[in-house]
Amino acid sequence: MKNFRTYFKLSLLVFLCNILQLQVLAQESTVMLSGKVLDEQQNPIKEVIISSQNNKIGTSTNWEGTFDLEIPLSIEELKFERIGYSTQIVNIQGGDSTLIVVLKTDNHQLDKIIDLGYSNTTFGDLTGAVSIVQGDVLERHPVANLSQTFAGRLAGLTTQETFF
Repeated sequence: MKNFRTYFKLSLLVFLCNILQLQVLAQESTVMLSGKVLDEQQNPIKEVIISSQNNKIGTSTNWEGTFDLEIPLSIEELKFERIGYSTQIVNIQGGDSTLIVVLKTDNHQLDKIIDLGYSNTTFGDLTGAVSIVQGDVLERHPVANLSQTFAGRLAGLTTQETFF
């Protein structure tokens, strides 16, 4: 019985040491990266989305255009994107802990994604008009059918009732 207790305590100690060792090995070393995002006129840009290529880590800039991000050493590139600006991918392997990124204005915005309700498309592939009406606006007006609600609220939409 005494040997069993000793064997059990020793086995438990070895098991706990292995778990602690695995936990230490599983933690990847990280580095703190900070920076500022500017436009072509050197003005700060707010709400720029900064993410890794696999989108597992990310942050956004504040109203001063600055950001702080703790990243693993295995991350090599960061993606900077904002509507109205071209997406830029920056290599961060140089070891710098401070970045200054200048985003260029995208006048065409053909890669902008537009949400169409049940699907989405890019601005370049869209061949029509997109309008939005909030649900509470539709609920305020009592009508016989939904097409009557849309009439006059969506630009470019013409409705016609037919009775069979």
